[in-house]
Amino acid sequence: MDSSAPRSGCKTVDVLVIGAGFGGICAAKYLKDAGFSDLLIVDKNPELGGTWYENTYPGAACDVTSVLYSFSFFTNFSWSSFFPPQKEIHTYQRETVDKFGLRPLLRLGHTVKEIEFNEETAMWTARCEVASAGKEEKETVTIKSRFVISCVGQLNKPMTPQIEGQSKFAGPAFHTAQWDHSVSLAGKRVAVVGCAASAIQVIPTIQPIVGQLTVFQRTPSYIAPKPLEGTFSEFEKWLLSFSLVFWLLRMFIYLWHDMQWFALSGVWGLKHLWMFVVALNKSRGLQGASPEKRAEIDKKVTPDYAFGCKRLLLSSNFYPAISQPNVSVVTDPIDRVQEGGIVAKNKETGECTLYEADVIVYATGFQAQSFISPTEVKCRGKELGREWREHDPRAYLGILAAGFPNLFFVYGPNTNLGHSSIIFMLECQAAYIVKCLKELRSRKARSVEVREEAADRFDTEVQSSLKKSVWSTGCASWYTSSKSGRVVNNWRGTTTGYWWLTRRLNLPDLVFSPRAPQSSLPLDRLREGKDEELHLSRQETKDTVGVDGAGVSALEKSAA
Repeated sequence: MDSSAPRSGCKTVDVLVIGAGFGGICAAKYLKDAGFSDLLIVDKNPELGGTWYENTYPGAACDVTSVLYSFSFFTNFSWSSFFPPQKEIHTYQRETVDKFGLRPLLRLGHTVKEIEFNEETAMWTARCEVASAGKEEKETVTIKSRFVISCVGQLNKPMTPQIEGQSKFAGPAFHTAQWDHSVSLAGKRVAVVGCAASAIQVIPTIQPIVGQLTVFQRTPSYIAPKPLEGTFSEFEKWLLSFSLVFWLLRMFIYLWHDMQWFALSGVWGLKHLWMFVVALNKSRGLQGASPEKRAEIDKKVTPDYAFGCKRLLLSSNFYPAISQPNVSVVTDPIDRVQEGGIVAKNKETGECTLYEADVIVYATGFQAQSFISPTEVKCRGKELGREWREHDPRAYLGILAAGFPNLFFVYGPNTNLGHSSIIFMLECQAAYIVKCLKELRSRKARSVEVREEAADRFDTEVQSSLKKSVWSTGCASWYTSSKSGRVVNNWRGTTTGYWWLTRRLNLPDLVFSPRAPQSSLPLDRLREGKDEELHLSRQETKDTVGVDGAGVSALEKSAA
């Protein structure tokens, strides 16, 4: 089956999963295992993988060890190292999809522009734009579902700063998440704007091949050395092939990562140990520079904010790279872009300097608080994106938004981590969603949603904790809302704590709406995606969409 082929008309399923990255793959696997097999996974890209499909920049890799940055249900993958490159992680995703039979569920090249909830039928209607081969115009496809699980995550919308004169630049300019591999950097003058997670991977990779590299840094980062570098030996691969060895190592690394929360919480010993490691990494990395350049760079790359306020980065070769003669670090603010390069203005004197460039690379991160972009989510006269823009993103357990029934989030608000593997959080969320659907099925209910007072109570508790965290100490970070200062991305504690909260349903916090009497109208044609041929009144379709000819919902039949 061609999973990218558009489906004309209207398709009806029980569950629509939006996003085919780690979150979407995880949700689909848990749903299928629980018997909820009537589902589709849609993704805007022509290939699955999400951020690991899109981010192909030089040096792209994970900064969490592969032993932990992998699903608990697929651990016998032959990783090449503790920190594998992007291509290997993407291969792992594809093999996961094939191993567990998820590929037939994929509909790629489907951009979900809008989902809208019908109160009478308790159904979501998703309107997708599908790029058709050989056609400039996009086809519109409608998918109806009882449940929607949004797995678009927090790192899917690149953020390119708006700078005066950008359109005048004569050479190529692109974001790291949209890397143009047709552009050769050999011998070129390259400007990298940004100096955080993607930049510290790009810069050491391209430094040896470019003619001149100018790094525009707004805020320095705390950077620790990357441990356990290099590829696995054959003996190490053989050793890790034993399940007991792998799981013991995985558990040790998991506990080590979770303990880092206490370093972020300011526990004196752990925090200062990390600060010593960071300082040692910088000192050793800058040894190759001349004394004058070493002093200059050291001043520029030393953070003046609290440790942990921004994500702790890992790199053993960033500092050596910026010590090289062909690299300059500029901390003056960018004033404008000209045809021949970037102009920065000195903060003290106001003097402008042109830094010539043939290529500009924006390593400026993502619009991480666009949790549902580019989809408009409509229900009961509200649009969720507008609600979140006005009042900041928030969701119960990061999974349920009050007032939006049968809608779930994976990697939603306040579920990002600064210390461990997000894969663990995704599995907790997928398991929780399955619990919700099983409870709904057992009650023969039509919808589930979180009580508004429960969502408010949860948000108050989370924000109360986060106000005392290092992320609220005032540094400019993508973790916080620039409007309110609230921490809207990160979880408040350990991943073990999050697992404890999601291990079961707190039923008083949830509302399960009862199902109205079933209609006898046979809708087996809907199961075949032919409902565009039917012209039914609201009364006729009430509570019947997603029901087969026997009058039993596919959701209720599955895994019965």
